[in-house]
Amino acid sequence: PVLIGAGGKRMLGIAAREADIVGINPTMSAGAITLEAAHDSTASAVDAKVERLRRTAGDRFDDIELSIFSYAVVVTDDRRSVGEYVAGRFAATPADIDAMPYVLVGSPGQIADDLRSYRDRWGTSYFTVMADAMEPFAPVVAELADT
Repeated sequence: PVLIGAGGKRMLGIAAREADIVGINPTMSAGAITLEAAHDSTASAVDAKVERLRRTAGDRFDDIELSIFSYAVVVTDDRRSVGEYVAGRFAATPADIDAMPYVLVGSPGQIADDLRSYRDRWGTSYFTVMADAMEPFAPVVAELADT
């Protein structure tokens, strides 16, 4: 299978035509998570990217697997405080952070619920996290088992 990570219009078009798996990404013109990339990480931005992909892919959309790479993962029982901190760094609201699939903050149960809601909303079938998040993320995986 061919996986293409795409965030901008051009790459989403190529991915829609060619990929078996599309990683829905924020646009990262600078090659890093900048304020611009953070603003392109909102749920509404993902809505627009999935809709563009759907329109461009046409009949093959249902055969494309969707993936999201979550670049920030904090497993904590203090979702509110961490969410407020991240919101300040991203010039966003805590509600925006709670709805960002690229930023997973909360208890294992909260994050598992978020991932289920993203699956229902966008059809994402898998998420990727950074290597340093794997161990803290293990309880989330346990929460997701059999769902």
